Amino acid sequence: MKKYLMMLAAGLLTVSLGGCAVVTDSSQTDSVEVEEVAEEAKDDTEKNDTEQEETDEPAWYGSWKIIDVKAAAVSALAEEEVEKYKDQTVTYGETTVMVGDTSYEIEGYETMLDVYTQDSMAQDYKADLSDWWNGAGELSFVQVLANDDFFGSVFFATDNEELWIYCDGVFFRAEKAA
Repeated sequence: MKKYLMMLAAGLLTVSLGGCAVVTDSSQTDSVEVEEVAEEAKDDTEKNDTEQEETDEPAWYGSWKIIDVKAAAVSALAEEEVEKYKDQTVTYGETTVMVGDTSYEIEGYETMLDVYTQDSMAQDYKADLSDWWNGAGELSFVQVLANDDFFGSVFFATDNEELWIYCDGVFFRAEKAA
């Protein structure tokens, strides 16, 4: 009987050790699979973060070229000043605004979404911009937060990929520069 118990114990020990080996091998396989899944999830997260960062950037960031000008009923700009801004390029970034060759350090932007309609723009600014609307639905008022007051520091961002820069009673229509 002692022999029988010894064989049973040896058998159980063999099965136990063999089972552990399988579990160890399985856990190693599971560990590799978990690491692969974790790496894929990390890659997906980094990709989503990058995509999110790209989409978080305001639509007005980048370079804009003046393509049209309209004065309101009352304007403080002389014709020479208006001409100076025609064909000008304004580049908006996170910390700077570049007007032509002049760079301005800024603190950021303050925006108000969809506060103006075609009628309220005509009423508030005494400017007929009806031919600029071209199906624009949303219009955001944007104020650049900076110590300096400069051309381009106030503009309206449209949802049809244009900016309407406002300066002393004159609107300058801009499109993305190529």
